Amino acid sequence: MLALVAVGVAFASPPGGAVVLAVALLHGFGVWLRYHSSEFAVTDKRVIIKVGILHRRTLEMLLSKVEAISVDQGLAGRMLDYGTIVVVGSGGTRESFERIAGPLEFRRAVQSATL
Repeated sequence: MLALVAVGVAFASPPGGAVVLAVALLHGFGVWLRYHSSEFAVTDKRVIIKVGILHRRTLEMLLSKVEAISVDQGLAGRMLDYGTIVVVGSGGTRESFERIAGPLEFRRAVQSATL
């Protein structure tokens, strides 16, 4: 969305548009980098989530300790297949991971591993 605004501004005023386009490209690169540096795994014993490069956030939880996994998706998230995953562990531990690609697939993988 930001890239479309940047293209519109670039045609309206070239010097200002170039700055907006550069900011949009930097933002897009950051999103791309986060997407490609994220790791999700479901084994027969654990759920492992790793997100980030410079600021690495990791969740490793025993599969038997996972009580629920909720998925929140807005309209854009449903169209582009991304959303927020909230992993609820025993004892009320809640870990949230935003803008995750294929969140419903991840939830299905965890549910099938627990059966």
